[in-house]
Amino acid sequence: HKIIGHSILVSSLGCITWNRFLFFVIGTRVRKYFEQFENLLDKTPLVMICHLLFFGFSIYPILSNIHEYIQYLVLAITGIVIVFAGFRYYQETFSQSHRVGRIFQFIGRRTLDVYLIHYFFVYSGIASFFENQNLQDAPFMSFVLCILVSICVIAACLCVSQILRISPFLAHFLFGQKSINKIGV
Repeated sequence: HKIIGHSILVSSLGCITWNRFLFFVIGTRVRKYFEQFENLLDKTPLVMICHLLFFGFSIYPILSNIHEYIQYLVLAITGIVIVFAGFRYYQETFSQSHRVGRIFQFIGRRTLDVYLIHYFFVYSGIASFFENQNLQDAPFMSFVLCILVSICVIAACLCVSQILRISPFLAHFLFGQKSINKIGV
């Protein structure tokens, strides 16, 4: 009964989602001290250390003998630094002048659409597909499969979004798109 009471208390206080507050704090601090963060990425071995920590904690989670929450924090924070450093290093590729950049920027402008629509694809049978795949001993294949499924889901969401946006009523009430007729009024 103590375990049930404890989990009810933790859930009702929202403690499970408190760990996401950390990302908000990190984001606001990086935004406020952006130049210092860029210098830290450029002039220190921070990215290399983050790579070592991330892959070390990913590959050897059982051997690390540390609390799983600490492992989660290390993986999350180092993952954020690695992704940010990667986008920064390849910033020319992700600019408007490059095809990849235009694709990512289009997806970025339609994130609300993807967030709203992806549930219909993800929970429509993809989960049962993954349960039937025995990829426990093949993490790289699991990673590749997840990337391919993610690309397919995003593409399907963008197609459905484009179809829904044909109707000005649906475009306005689902995605907040302003009606062309009412812009000049």
